[in-house]
Amino acid sequence: MGALELSRRTFLKATAAAGGLTLTAGWTSVFAQDKYGANSMPHGAVDNPLVFVSIAANGIVTITCHRAEMGQGVRTGVPMIVADELEADWRKVRVVQAPGDELRYGNQDTDGSRTTRHFFMPMRRCGAAARQMLEAAAAARWGVPASEVQARNHELVHKPSGRKVGFGDVAADAAKQPVPAADQLRLKKPAEFRYIGKGEVPIGLAWLKGLTLRLGLANVIAHVDRVLALIEAGKLDPAPLVTHRMKLDEAEEAYRIYDNREALKVVLTP
Repeated sequence: MGALELSRRTFLKATAAAGGLTLTAGWTSVFAQDKYGANSMPHGAVDNPLVFVSIAANGIVTITCHRAEMGQGVRTGVPMIVADELEADWRKVRVVQAPGDELRYGNQDTDGSRTTRHFFMPMRRCGAAARQMLEAAAAARWGVPASEVQARNHELVHKPSGRKVGFGDVAADAAKQPVPAADQLRLKKPAEFRYIGKGEVPIGLAWLKGLTLRLGLANVIAHVDRVLALIEAGKLDPAPLVTHRMKLDEAEEAYRIYDNREALKVVLTP
């Protein structure tokens, strides 16, 4: 698939209709540098991973995930990559699912655990481009060089004076900025990552699965080595913690008494 060119006029019309900044990764040739996906898959390798970033006037960032969530966490991971390079506050990010449209988004198969491998760099470039457009818009408003403006956690900061403005305040102006060329993108260094590699909980996945999260105060990982050492030394006997031993075919009853707090620890055996 060749790169789809999007004229500046069409880009501005689309963003004006959205009322804020809308950035499309892959709609300009600057993002079509590598092949992504397997050539044998329907619609082949993807040159243009189409992911939209929209910033409303109230500062809410909406990121569209074009790959389906099937338990690997891509609905959280892909938008988080964009948000990291964008310097967006994750609490102000909303994720929406792209419809099935491979003519527009390229291959959308969710198999092979390849989404992050194939779209990590395109999504980073998408977020970096949006960030630099916001920085350029803030610089134009203040009449200062763009090099003096830096995006920091959902704000644009003028480093010499300390002036600040929110993403939403300049989103419409940012939409009028040209999309930076590939050789002008300033990607973060790994030490600057805000979310990537930080072990964020995939709340989106929990929501899709209808899970209820109940958290305790005990840091098990911090104490497990010490506990195991005490058990091996004969100084701690965990046996009293097991209040019930039941057969596997009694699992339903075991869960009932555990849920009713009639048991502390139930061990099921075949």
